[in-house]
Amino acid sequence: MVNEDKIGGDYPSIACAKDACFLVWHEVDKGADAVLIDPVRGTVLWRKRFAPKGGHPAVAYAEDGLAEVAFYEAGRVRVAGISRDGVGTTSTFAKVTGDEPRPWIAPGRTRGEWLVSWLDVEAGHTEAFVARLQCRN
Repeated sequence: MVNEDKIGGDYPSIACAKDACFLVWHEVDKGADAVLIDPVRGTVLWRKRFAPKGGHPAVAYAEDGLAEVAFYEAGRVRVAGISRDGVGTTSTFAKVTGDEPRPWIAPGRTRGEWLVSWLDVEAGHTEAFVARLQCRN
């Protein structure tokens, strides 16, 4: 178990490289959490709440070893780099309305490029959005 004992976790997402795995999830009424897991030993190396009011995180690894997390916080879609040192500075790039499913994130073609997709309720119906982001990692 990687979350606190008897605390409800929701929306887990995991991404692994050969030497590290990141697991992120939404802890009900507590925010968004992340852990770094040693994939060889299966041990948790660190656990951090990176967005106390955030939720529905998703994480992805790029082939070059960079990782990024996308999540919602205060009606916004946000991203941050994640590494062995923890979760970095967040950037806001879009809005989201309601309690939508987590965003989806995938590496782009170049270093630091990420594609993020999410659902939003606009004018009473659900719409799909996608953004291409260039991050300075």
